Amino acid sequence: MKMGREFLDIFTGWAKDYDAFVQGKDAEYADVFKDYHEILVTISDRAGEAVVEFGSGTGNLTTELLKRGKKVYPC
Repeated sequence: MKMGREFLDIFTGWAKDYDAFVQGKDAEYADVFKDYHEILVTISDRAGEAVVEFGSGTGNLTTELLKRGKKVYPC
């Protein structure tokens, strides 16, 4: 079973805006996402060697996991 496929169109349309938010390009959300990159790094560092990714985001966490040599398995 694939998780979240019914939301694929929503995530696809939202990805560009989401990336702008997490990169601090929207003043309204700047404080909320000020530590976003550090959070992704911390999660990636704490993850085991293999991670199951169900793909409901923009790929930022997957990118960090791969940078750290983790094996990422899509669902």
